[in-house]
Amino acid sequence: MTRKLLLITRNFSKVWGGFEEHVFRLFKMLRNYGFDTKIVTTDILEYPKIKGMKVLKSFNLFGYCYTPELLKFIVKENPDIIHVHGWGSYVIEKSLFIGKNLGIPTVLTPHEFFHKENLIKKIYTAINKRLLLKYPDVVITLTRRQKLEIERFTKKCITIPNGIDIKEFEKMRFKDLGYLISVGRLEKYKGFDMILNMSKRLRKKVVIVGRKTNYYFKLINRIRKEGIDVKVYTNASRQTLLKLLEGASLFVSASKKEGFGISIIEALASGLPVISTPVGVAPELPKEFVRTFRHDEELDKLVEEFYGKKKEIFKSARRYAFKNFSWESVIKRHVEVYNSLVG
Repeated sequence: MTRKLLLITRNFSKVWGGFEEHVFRLFKMLRNYGFDTKIVTTDILEYPKIKGMKVLKSFNLFGYCYTPELLKFIVKENPDIIHVHGWGSYVIEKSLFIGKNLGIPTVLTPHEFFHKENLIKKIYTAINKRLLLKYPDVVITLTRRQKLEIERFTKKCITIPNGIDIKEFEKMRFKDLGYLISVGRLEKYKGFDMILNMSKRLRKKVVIVGRKTNYYFKLINRIRKEGIDVKVYTNASRQTLLKLLEGASLFVSASKKEGFGISIIEALASGLPVISTPVGVAPELPKEFVRTFRHDEELDKLVEEFYGKKKEIFKSARRYAFKNFSWESVIKRHVEVYNSLVG
């Protein structure tokens, strides 16, 4: 029997990241398990054209995005399950409220760690935790750290990580061309300035791969002005990214916040040692493969320590990533959650 599943999110950006990849994989792969899936998002950001995606009109009211047709749409669709992705927006809150009141089983995956950038967002998050988390039947967290936070407010919680397509990495062979690599959306919060500073201090060649945003121009201007040995690939194809990962010596992430950090798992699947700030999944990974840092001195020390170690951990890091983060296992665990709600 086919069951209708709505995957609802406030944003599904055309500038594709780990969040979009996660939702899209569920959308595509759950169809093989008897689910009629549909992505539901808003027009707040520029979105890609995907067959099977419904885009709802939204209005920005003092920074809060109102989507008036959401209730009517959900009632019309009459889904068997609502799976909401994200945190802190009208679409997220209203979808969970509607599901609860219509008797539709609901699942929440917050993805990001909660907003704490300023006092207003801290207060908003504190209120939301207490009110919002009572609505979903199950909360799926991507990391154990987030699970511990959410369990303060609800015990209906399970951790299922993000996934990778292991077929993309299976054919990789050991190769070490000496450069460091960092992958992520070209945004300020990703900490690329910190990586540029490290490159200057240690005279290490760095490759950055990410989608072009307005921040790209500031980044590239600094690289040219200061003569830093950094090459930036924007809008690189998937094959280009995989080739660059295969040839790198070390993966570095200086991001200030991550819901998960799928690029770190892809680095491990490529056999790379990883150095990262302690955000997302990074602190939960084996220290033989992943080390974390908080400031420049720690970053420099770890780069010097891990540089040249790729050969030692190449096979074991790949085995670990393949065993624990395949999309097939991630999807099966989602199916188990859905089946527990609808039988």
